[in-house]
This record gives sequence, C-alpha cells and structure tokens, in this order.
Amino acid sequence: MVGRTPEWLGKKIEAREIKYAALGALFVPTMVLTLAALSIVTKGGLASVYNSGVHGFTETLYAYDSMSNNNGSAFAGFGLTNFSADFGTIAMLLGRFVPLFAGARARRRAWQEEDRARVGRHVPHRRADVRRPARRRDRADRRPDDLPGADARPDRRRADALMRTLFSSVIAVVVLTAVLGFAYPLAMTGFAQVAFKSQAEGSLVSANGKVVGSKLAAQEFTGARYFHERPSAVSYNAAGTSFANLGPRNPDLAKNVSTAAHAILKLEGPYNPGLTIHGVPVDAVTTSASGIDPDISPAYAQLQAARVAAVRKLPLATVRQLIAKNTAGRSWGFFGEPGVNVLELNLALDREAS
Repeated sequence: MVGRTPEWLGKKIEAREIKYAALGALFVPTMVLTLAALSIVTKGGLASVYNSGVHGFTETLYAYDSMSNNNGSAFAGFGLTNFSADFGTIAMLLGRFVPLFAGARARRRAWQEEDRARVGRHVPHRRADVRRPARRRDRADRRPDDLPGADARPDRRRADALMRTLFSSVIAVVVLTAVLGFAYPLAMTGFAQVAFKSQAEGSLVSANGKVVGSKLAAQEFTGARYFHERPSAVSYNAAGTSFANLGPRNPDLAKNVSTAAHAILKLEGPYNPGLTIHGVPVDAVTTSASGIDPDISPAYAQLQAARVAAVRKLPLATVRQLIAKNTAGRSWGFFGEPGVNVLELNLALDREAS
C-alpha cells in the first residue's frame, strides 16, 4: 500500500534491504560474465577455448556459470588449463560463499538492531512476564502494558539455536551417508552380481584364459591384418573418455576429417579399386561421443574386409561371414543403428586363422 513499509515474515523491508538483495542477485551473473569475457580476450583464456565464434563463447559462458552455481561441469570444447583452473576456483569460491557470507552478515546486523531496539523478531513481547502478567505474584505493581526490557541472554538463545541446527545437520549427514553411500550401493552391487554378473563386471572379453578387453570399450588396432576402430579423441583411454566437440564450421574439424579420409584412402585404396573420398563412411573419419566406442558401422567393416582378407590370405566371403556374425542389430528392432564390435571380430579372425 502507498505510504506503508512492506514487510516479509514480520520484518520491514526498507531501502537498505532492497539494495542488498539487488546486489546479491547481480553479483554472481556479473562475475560469470566478467570471467567469460576475460577468457575470450586474453591469450591464456583462449587456450581453454577449443571452438571459435559463438560456439566457443557459449561453452565458456556455460562453464563459468556451472562452476559458480552448479556442479562445475563443462563441454569438451572448454579445456582444462592453468588459466581455466584458477578462474574456475575463483568462480566456485565467490559464487558460493560470497552470497552466503553476505546473507549471514545481513541477518546478524538485523538481530543486533532488534536487540538494541529491545523488540522481538516474531512477537511484540517475547518475555513471559509481559504476555502473562496474571501469573506473576511477586511483582503486583507491574502493569501488563509495561515495555519489556532487554531479553535475557540473547547470545545464549542464538547459541542454542545454532547447536540444534548443527546437530540436525550432523544427523542428516550420517543417516544419508549410511543409506545412500553404503546401503544402497551394496544392495545394487549385490543385485547386479546376481542378475547381470557379466555386465556388472565390465562385459570383459577373454581369449586363451586371459582378459584381453571389454565389449564396451574400444582399443587401438594398427596392424593391417586387423579391423580398425573409428578415430578417438582420447587415444582410446577408457579412464578419460571425451569427444572432440568441434562445431560444423570449425576449421579444425574440416582439417581432421580431411586428414583421416586421406589416410583411409591410402590404407584401403590398394585393396578397393576405384575407392574415392565419397566412399569413405562417416564413422571412419569422425570420433565418437566417448572416444572409445567399440562398434563401427557395417559399411566401414565392409570397406576393411578386402584388406584383412588379402593380408590374412582368407577368402573374402569368409571375412564377410565373420562380419555378419559379429554385427549387432538395432536395439528392440528400431533403436539406433547396426554396429560391428571390432574386438570380438578381430578375435574371431584369430580363431579362424588358427
């Protein structure tokens, strides 16, 4: 209403509170924009940005926004350098703790002002002898409308409230850790070992009694007698999966695709007369989302079949039959695309040769 100071939860909201709230709301966005701007105008910052133009800027903006407000995630096009690590630490510290400290400081000042004014935060009179004067027999001269004095031991009340909050927090941490950190993982692990033992152990593949890999992770094959995986942005490192994340207008993507395509033509051309760059499958020259995709397309497998058959001195029909046996169809008949597991195909070739 006009002429009346607005209130919230029994407290008056005046000009100072509005200014503090505005500053708190604007601090984190301003910091995120500042860090993102420094990342794209400085040499050290640009070393973290793998993509140019709007694509690179949006990835940078997202990275600092996530580090200051969320879980600190980033796209693969935003790399980890000393610059991004230092600025990311600043974003995490300031984005999380400055608003907390500012809010705690504002609350403490509000309590101090209330204590100096000798008024309560929730009710007009918190003292029992004012609210219930009829029960006070020892001070009959006290009138019900007397103003209360300073509350007794305000610091003790705050300390008790703080201890109750801390105790509740500790109990919550212990219970949630026990349930979600121990009981639930143990239950899921036990269920997986009973119902899906092979998958739970990593879908491992063995040959001659020795583990040689996993159905779920690609590994590099370089010999001409083996089928090759698709390119990897992480050198087939299963401990650090990632992807190139190069935009369609990024010149590095065109350069990488051209280099890979010419390498395919050089390797497969002698065994496939008339092969041109238009006959090279897409997955032969592009990286997968994880960098360790174990499957290749049937088209890429068929392109390599002539080379493998010639080097191993096997009939081409035999190699193609092995490709067909190790080709997985679409999930449920319509999800995804057919794929050939390279590791299992190469092991099948070795068994055929032996």
